[in-house]
Amino acid sequence: MRIRGKGLFLVLLLAVVAPFWLFSGCGQAVEETTTTTVTSTSSTTTATTPATSTSSTSPSTTSTVPATTTTISSTTTTSTVTTTITTTTVATGWTVVRFSGVGDANAVFSLGNTQAIVSGGYGSLEVTGNGGGTWSLKLSTGNNISDISFAALSTTGYALSNTTLYKTTDSGDNWAAIALATPFSGYGLCFVDATTGWVVGSNGSIAKTVNPELAWSTQSTPTASTLNSVHAISSTLAWAVGDGGTILYTTNGGTNWLSATAGGSYNGNFNDVFFADSAHGWAVGTNGTIEVSVDGGVSWAVQDSGTSQQLFAVYFTSMLDGWVVGANGTLLHTTNAGIAWNSVNAGAGNWLHDVNFYDATHGWAVGGSGIVLKYAP
Repeated sequence: MRIRGKGLFLVLLLAVVAPFWLFSGCGQAVEETTTTTVTSTSSTTTATTPATSTSSTSPSTTSTVPATTTTISSTTTTSTVTTTITTTTVATGWTVVRFSGVGDANAVFSLGNTQAIVSGGYGSLEVTGNGGGTWSLKLSTGNNISDISFAALSTTGYALSNTTLYKTTDSGDNWAAIALATPFSGYGLCFVDATTGWVVGSNGSIAKTVNPELAWSTQSTPTASTLNSVHAISSTLAWAVGDGGTILYTTNGGTNWLSATAGGSYNGNFNDVFFADSAHGWAVGTNGTIEVSVDGGVSWAVQDSGTSQQLFAVYFTSMLDGWVVGANGTLLHTTNAGIAWNSVNAGAGNWLHDVNFYDATHGWAVGGSGIVLKYAP
């Protein structure tokens, strides 16, 4: 594995042979058994993954890569309106779905093999239950909705619009507004169960709740930089990223948020963060930046994305298989935890703002002019 940086050689050795819960985004969980060995001094990377998800079973896979050197820096509901969509399929397994949302599509969450929720321009939320064949308008707020999060394997979810939270308990059919008792604008959202979640936003602000309708507690952070994204895999483990290379992590539910240093002396903006488990995570940002952590967010190193486009979102369906989206139709895929990122032509040049998967073979990406891409190879 080659990770750009300077000074310190890092040998990564990971061996896990046990069932574990892999949290996909701030919600779905996939029970998976994985054997993984990653070492910078060996010529081989082996991954054996007999995976059983909530809806599919993946065969075992083994991959070999050339010898590499690893270098790291030292450290409210509206009436339903249904629209029929025309789709175009490209050879990569991605289908371009041009739905009727007004303005850009900002966020997406996958609820099943064929079910997804998309936030469009002017605060709309649209739902499909048939793989994008039709879309039903479920909410129209007039204000931008920046993020969507559902509790693990649950019909309860939330959508964030500045200082207002919208809650559904029926997979997006009906939504109710909740005023956030927080003195800041919220940009990123993550719930780990039906009641426990975080919102991050302006001026380095973070708020947590265990009862969204009644109480939110503002948590102290070591930064005043805008925070753009938060990801959590439990009520105690969470990460947040933002402007100026800001990376924060907590191991005690936010009682203490600690600052980490970005790899490669990066001081640009991070737009999104995702952790596949308690140790392994990725953050993406400006100038094609992808950074990886293998120690729970304490230290970070640069991965070669192969692009200089701004990157907006990252999502991993397992510890090895991940996707990144960005400006000008940028779509990147890795099958080896980011050792190599490959560019994918999904047939769209629009800016892609978000990506989310239900499992390894069912996912969505959304972006400029309301475009929606579906992955179902």
